[in-house]
Amino acid sequence: MQPIDHEQHCSRCHSNSLTFDSERFADQSAPHREPEIVRAVMRERYTVFIRKHPQTVADGARPTQERRVPGRTTNGPETKAEWDWVNQRLDEADRVVFQGAGGCRYCHTVESSESGWQITKPSIPNRWLLHSQFRHDSHRMMDCIQCHADALASTQTSDVLLPRIESCRKCHGPNDGARSDCVECHQYHDKSRERDFTGPLPIGQAGKTARP
Repeated sequence: MQPIDHEQHCSRCHSNSLTFDSERFADQSAPHREPEIVRAVMRERYTVFIRKHPQTVADGARPTQERRVPGRTTNGPETKAEWDWVNQRLDEADRVVFQGAGGCRYCHTVESSESGWQITKPSIPNRWLLHSQFRHDSHRMMDCIQCHADALASTQTSDVLLPRIESCRKCHGPNDGARSDCVECHQYHDKSRERDFTGPLPIGQAGKTARP
């Protein structure tokens, strides 16, 4: 079992969750990245849009074209009205993406701070029980809910649905068929920390392997 990945597991159904402007960018969603990158992408799209459609600004006025250095192009809006327009649209996009119920808040905890938007990243480990050994394929003859009994009633992403030891003991017991010795499920030592000891053994450690 691997942690949930947005692109692999979520985007197919939630493709519209990061749409920030359905009028101008209906087919372009904000990237599922850090808040500062999301804002930079949205600002860039509005900047490119207003340069292509200057008539969108209410006054429609553009100054007389200034003489430019050959080979140098402008990267942003050319009038204050255009800059104001971009900033206003960006504020609106912020509310949709970071504050709206259908945006980042749908899956994440989002907070505002002096340094910008802060999104709490999910903490889903690749492996929950680091000193255990377990294989799902050894239990493939069973239904998932036989071990994960609370899964059907779970409604929160914060629910941790690891099986309780009682569910394991239904099969793993002296009289229940499956092995029940400790090392069937637990590692006796962390083998990765073992090393060969080449010096003299400490007093009382003769005949033993020294460990860090």
